[in-house]
Amino acid sequence: MDANKKMLALYTAYANLVNEYSSTNVPFAMDSFIKNETADELKEQMFSFLSKYYLSINGQIFFSIINENVKYLNQENDYNFIYLDKPILEEINKNNEYLVKSFEIIDKY
Repeated sequence: MDANKKMLALYTAYANLVNEYSSTNVPFAMDSFIKNETADELKEQMFSFLSKYYLSINGQIFFSIINENVKYLNQENDYNFIYLDKPILEEINKNNEYLVKSFEIIDKY
């Protein structure tokens, strides 16, 4: 869990620096940093940090979270939730040709 805390801090610092000093606004995305069972006290600390320094960035932010951890987010922030029934990349993993073809345009530049 210590490594997760460090990566969260580093990624959050990076996102804030890019947001503050970049001449172009870019969206940020982060997968959940909680993978194993974690003490509620530690979850509260990490999600509080996330709410204050990452989810409060003035721009488009994506963050993957499971319902049981939403209670740890700062409820003063305004969040928009997208609820998924299953992983959205599941079908792409079965059929990578579609993904590769979709991104062929990138290779041209």
